[in-house]
Amino acid sequence: MIWFFITYSIPAISQPGWNLKENSIWPCIMDSALDFTSGSPVKIKSGIQVYWCTGTTDMVSYASVCDPGGNMLFYTDGDSIWNKNNQVMPNGFIQSATSGSSQGLLIVPVLSNPNQYYLFSFEGPLEYVLSYTIIDLTLDHGLGDVVPGKRNIPLDSGLTDAIVATPGNNCDIWLISHDVSDTLFKSYHITTDGLDTAVVQSRVGSFAGFYGFLFTNFAVSPNRQKLAFAGWGLNGSNVSLLDFNAATGEITNPLVLDSFGFFTSFAYGVCFSPDNSKLYTTISDTNNYDFPGGWSEPCIGHIWQYDVSLSSASAIASSGIEIPQQYYYWWGTMISPPLRLGPDGKIYLPADDAYTPPEAELNDTIPYIGCINYPNLSGSACNFQCHAIMVSSPPSALLSSTCAAYTISSTGDTSFYIPGSELLPYALGADYVKPLLGDSAYIRTDTTVCLPLKDSITLHAPPGYFHYTWNDGSTDTVRKVLTPGTYFVHAQTYCHIRVDTFVIKGVDVHFSLGDDTTFCNAPFPYTLHVPVRNAAYSWQDGSKDSIYTVTQSGVYAVVVTNGNCHASDSVRITFINAPQHLGNDTVLCSGQPIQLRLQANVPAGGIVEWSNGTFDSSLWVQDTGSYWIRVTDGPCRFGDTINISMQICDCMFNMPSAFSPNNDGKNDLFRPIIQPDCPVTDYLFTIYNRWGQMVWMSRDPKQGWNGTFNGVPQELGTYEYIIQFNAGTKEKKHFQKGDVALVR
Repeated sequence: MIWFFITYSIPAISQPGWNLKENSIWPCIMDSALDFTSGSPVKIKSGIQVYWCTGTTDMVSYASVCDPGGNMLFYTDGDSIWNKNNQVMPNGFIQSATSGSSQGLLIVPVLSNPNQYYLFSFEGPLEYVLSYTIIDLTLDHGLGDVVPGKRNIPLDSGLTDAIVATPGNNCDIWLISHDVSDTLFKSYHITTDGLDTAVVQSRVGSFAGFYGFLFTNFAVSPNRQKLAFAGWGLNGSNVSLLDFNAATGEITNPLVLDSFGFFTSFAYGVCFSPDNSKLYTTISDTNNYDFPGGWSEPCIGHIWQYDVSLSSASAIASSGIEIPQQYYYWWGTMISPPLRLGPDGKIYLPADDAYTPPEAELNDTIPYIGCINYPNLSGSACNFQCHAIMVSSPPSALLSSTCAAYTISSTGDTSFYIPGSELLPYALGADYVKPLLGDSAYIRTDTTVCLPLKDSITLHAPPGYFHYTWNDGSTDTVRKVLTPGTYFVHAQTYCHIRVDTFVIKGVDVHFSLGDDTTFCNAPFPYTLHVPVRNAAYSWQDGSKDSIYTVTQSGVYAVVVTNGNCHASDSVRITFINAPQHLGNDTVLCSGQPIQLRLQANVPAGGIVEWSNGTFDSSLWVQDTGSYWIRVTDGPCRFGDTINISMQICDCMFNMPSAFSPNNDGKNDLFRPIIQPDCPVTDYLFTIYNRWGQMVWMSRDPKQGWNGTFNGVPQELGTYEYIIQFNAGTKEKKHFQKGDVALVR
């Protein structure tokens, strides 16, 4: 098996909380919530009820967290913790006092455990104590519950009523709050080791003094470089811009953008635009307040915009402009509405339009949520819409009859009480944040396996990560595969992503030389071929080629090697040649007796069958004819046939001593008398007269001399002849001279 690793990474990317899917649902409006999963906010049902007068809860802070897909995990109003099914967790009751605070609750992850979350809350009033509770989503059958012994654990005290979170630079989270009576910012550090008890303190700015920061709001810019801080206390109201160091948690360079005297105007809500260039703040006037009796009518709300992208502090401070569209805000002793940047890149705020002079309707209890539609744009181009989302009031039967009207002490006038106004939305919840993703590691592992696989291959995801997703959608830490190919797993913690790619290459050295084979009377040679390419070969005799030539019977074996993969096979090759059984056809000379013994060449274990049905290894033959034999040797069957025949080996002939060519049909020709059917070759027959003259010649044994020469009958007398020829199948030479008498 061969392993090959390739590792590279990509840099960390910014991950501001506002656009995380975990912030898709805001529980914020009585028993309703805003759901941004479709892209635009839609009002849905939640488990929270806000009835001040009935005493159900007086919380106006909310916090929630969804899963990475935007599905609700749990949420809280500081009194109860609800699970995703809108049910209070079995131990989901905490002690929190955040009346009048819109940032009194905060949820952040426990970085060492993907199933656990910190819930930070305040207990007060005035000099608030910051505590935390840990929720584990594996409890209560996966619906979540408070971890035993981890409820309302004190962290710090003497604080204002707000806390905000932002990612750090090193797989960490910073929590930021402020002392209630001192110019002291406090940054709490959360790392994978837990919650650091050492607090980073930054004493900067002004606006200090006894209870100088009673009602406050924070905002961290999406790029985590700026911190906005607004609030009101016994010394007045203030909006400040500061630098934030995401590496150290330090806060420096305060710039006061606006400040107001005690009960002059109330600055509260702060929020940055998505592109970090604009800062928005909400300010409510106090013209309608009759101290100490209360407000005579709803406050007029104002939104101011600052260009924080400018290069100098003075330019930023002087860039503030008021957005033309005003809104009306009524909330008892509250000062000004908070702001929150939504997942859609728009900024939302409670903009109560329940009482709008001069068209006052005392029973008008319809509140709204306003929206800054284009917060990256300057001035009126940001398009503030105060009636973006209408919040329906509950039925009058649910309104408490014990709620007292607001009374102006100097006149006793209660005409400005609006039934149901205590139910209007105030807080929009707090951003959930998680650490920035650090460098992403990409690791490739090349593996070579031998085919065919005898078992599955187990791939292991890297340890120490929270979430694993394989390319087939499985989420286990291991995966079993049955075939070569490319497989990858995406592993992630809150801070790091690692993608492991497994490239499994198969080396198939499996082969077969075939079955044992017997060749019947086959010609040599025979070739064995290994059908595996790009490998090393070793035959039984040391040969190294992929082809082996077989020249004799035997067992042949080869080992094939490719890397660490080996395979072997062997085959038996047997050659069986046809034996010489009966020999050539046999011809006997006529007149001889036939006594032949035909002998078969039968191998051991062979089976014989003769043409006459016998099975012996030999056969006696006493007559001419055709005789065959069949011999079976294993898978081979051989046969032979022999023909036994008679022939005339030599010719018997006789020469007459006289002839009478008188045409009487008797002895008219002189010729040899040769044995019938005897084959004659090279025949020559000549006759000479007494003077030695040749008077006749023939090469045809069937012709004879008729006693004429050139057509003239010859005289009576003695003539000499010479005859020669080869006789019979053995072509025996015959030569004879003699005399013949011609008579009439």
